[in-house]
Order: sequence, then structure tokens, then C-alpha cells
Amino acid sequence: MSRPVDQRRARQAGAALIESALVVALMSLVLFGALQVSRLYAAREILDYAAMNGARARAVGLNSFMVYKVVRVSAIPNAGRMRGPHIPVETETSWWEPGQRPGEAWDRALRSRPGLSPRAVLERHRIPFYLGATHHARLAAILDYEDWDTIRSQIDYPAADQIRVHVNQRWPANMPFRRAFMDTDYVPLRAVDHGVRMTDHSALYLQ
Repeated sequence: MSRPVDQRRARQAGAALIESALVVALMSLVLFGALQVSRLYAAREILDYAAMNGARARAVGLNSFMVYKVVRVSAIPNAGRMRGPHIPVETETSWWEPGQRPGEAWDRALRSRPGLSPRAVLERHRIPFYLGATHHARLAAILDYEDWDTIRSQIDYPAADQIRVHVNQRWPANMPFRRAFMDTDYVPLRAVDHGVRMTDHSALYLQ
């Protein structure tokens, strides 16, 4: 009598294991989907912030090259990995390293202090030089990011005393399992749909 009972229990345990695996897989997809949506909202807010700063810069009389630099600097959180200047690998701090166990990555993320990382210190030092550069060819040598080229800005004048700045980006979607939600690696994002509009006060500042 014990053998049929043992076989039935084994079958039940196997079925429970398969059901658990299916539930975990489904919940993982839901979790990563929610994270992807939250990152999209955050990226959109960053573009809104960049457009606002660009419009403010233009409204006080700064030229289009300066507006271009202001927008780029304001969108650094959307710009991906720093491409230049080079930071030695041994001094770069990151919460994730190849081959690292998830628990180790979690502990390292909790101990990290992003504001004191070599990248953050370098950014704070280089951004004023980037904004002060007088020629486009010098910019990449001062500061550069992998995804900066995906960000575009445009200035127009909807009225005689109005300035409007548009900012959009082919935002790289790099979350795990993204193919379960989308068929592309880039998502088109745009700051405020009709651009950030401000009154042109440049005449007051350029007198």
C-alpha cells in the first residue's frame, strides 16, 4: 500500500514544483515590466527637466550652442555609461560586476555612496568646463557618454516674445526580458508634448 501512496506524493510534489516555477516566471515578468515602466517615466521626467533648463537658458539670452550643452548636461541621467574621460576600472565603483552573485550585488548596492563615486566626482569637476567650452570639437574630450547622441533638442519661436524648446530621445531599453514587452531596443521619448515654452527676456539681459 505504501508504494502507490509514495508515488502519488511524488507526483504531487513534482506538480507543485512545476506550478511554483511557472508562478515565479510570471511574477518575474510582471516585476521587470513594472520596473521598465517606472524607468520610462523617470526618463521622461529627466527630458522634461532638460527642456526646462534649455528654455531658461535661451530665455536669458544664451546662444543655441549653450542651450545644446545645457540640455545635454541636464539629461546626463539618461545618457548611459561614461565614455570619456577614462576612469580606471579598479577605481570605478559599481553595484554590479560580471560573475557577481545577486546577494553580493545587493550588499554592495546598500553600501555604495553614489555621490562619492569616482564618476560623480569627475562629473562635478568636468561639467563647468563642458559648459564653458567654446567649440563643439572640444566637448567629447571634456565629457562624453554612450547615449548622449540619442538625445536631440530644438528651439523654435511660437510667438514674437516666446521661446519653446523641444527635447526627445531614442531611449535605450536595456532591462532584462525586455523582448517580452517590446520588439525594439529603443523607445522614442519626448519631453512635454508641445515643448517647454517661456517668455523671451533676452533683451533685458543683453542690454
